[in-house]
Amino acid sequence: LDLARVDWLFFTSRNGIRRGLERLAGPHARVDVQAIPKAVLGVSSAQYLEGLGHAAGFVAARSNGAAAAAEFGLRHPGGGGTILWPCAVQAHDALETGLQAAGWAVYRWPVYL
Repeated sequence: LDLARVDWLFFTSRNGIRRGLERLAGPHARVDVQAIPKAVLGVSSAQYLEGLGHAAGFVAARSNGAAAAAEFGLRHPGGGGTILWPCAVQAHDALETGLQAAGWAVYRWPVYL
């Protein structure tokens, strides 16, 4: 995946935020992580993200993958973009499935166990 083509980073946990940002901002980074809009599940995750110096462009009202995907789809109708999802190895697929149904290309990126 060419990171320059990523339209959104979608984080579903603090582990995903921490590990994803660590990897994206590593010594071989090829993209400005600050320039990519970020989506999170819930206010707590948004606050955690902000504590690391990044703003959330979308904060889902519910910490549920299916509900978050539906809400994101309503706020960003038509999809057509690319979402990188830093997640657990065995993350549930409700978010991914919901975003794909709304027209987004979702790339699951396992960054922690």
